[in-house]
Amino acid sequence: MKIRWTQPFTQNLEAARVYIMAEDPNAALKVLQHILGTLDTLARFPEAGKASKQKIGTRQIVTPFVIAYRIHNEAIELLALWHHAQKWPS
Repeated sequence: MKIRWTQPFTQNLEAARVYIMAEDPNAALKVLQHILGTLDTLARFPEAGKASKQKIGTRQIVTPFVIAYRIHNEAIELLALWHHAQKWPS
């Protein structure tokens, strides 16, 4: 299934990269690789994430990061990304 990156998701990913890069560039690369690998899996198994209790019509897949998405018009729309210790973004 096709994946559509939204601007909020892209901004969240970049913010996470910058934050981690400041502490450990190698860790930042590993985190990005992990997230991209998760997206690759999601493209093959779109319903792998659980239905979200916070926002109806969305799903989320949780690794150390939460990837919020929805399946819409035969594509996966990436909505947001945040660390699992953070609150659901508004």
